[in-house]
Amino acid sequence: MKLFKFKSSSKHKESTTGRGFFRRIAHDAFVDWTLSIVVSLVLAAALSAVGVMSYLDMDAQIAAKTSASASKSAAAASVDTRTLDAVLKQFGDRATLRADLLRGYSGPGDPSL
Repeated sequence: MKLFKFKSSSKHKESTTGRGFFRRIAHDAFVDWTLSIVVSLVLAAALSAVGVMSYLDMDAQIAAKTSASASKSAAAASVDTRTLDAVLKQFGDRATLRADLLRGYSGPGDPSL
């Protein structure tokens, strides 16, 4: 004995059983929404995985460079005093020039005064 007695039309059979999933695209809104959501989730997961892998790779490269530069900086502890003196003299000249410029206007005077 059948629980639900109804006549199945050929139209109903064709829309549910006769078509495959990909043949129902653009004909069934549920299939369209399902496909859109699944594609979006797969794309988001793939982009997140690429981002995490890039972050971990960059972190490993930074750690390798930091450990290499720390050993180099310990070895190069001596400082060239002539170069340091030249740089300090150049900074001093810049500081005096800036102080002179901040003190007042050094352009031509106003002829109307």
